[in-house]
Amino acid sequence: MIAYRSPAKSTSNLSIIAAISTARSHVTILSTAVGKRQWRTIKHKNFAVKVRLAFLIAPFESVT
Repeated sequence: MIAYRSPAKSTSNLSIIAAISTARSHVTILSTAVGKRQWRTIKHKNFAVKVRLAFLIAPFESVT
């Protein structure tokens, strides 16, 4: 069988790749701003999750 790619499929793949790369850059900026070492110092998992959620939710709460 011959492999065939439709133009529409490749276009959607490009948009997905662009979205993933954009998301990765945002995550990189976020982790750089917060500092990975700061998160590593928090030993207790539940506390770390609560702190991360509070940090991520805070900007959205200030908008509303």
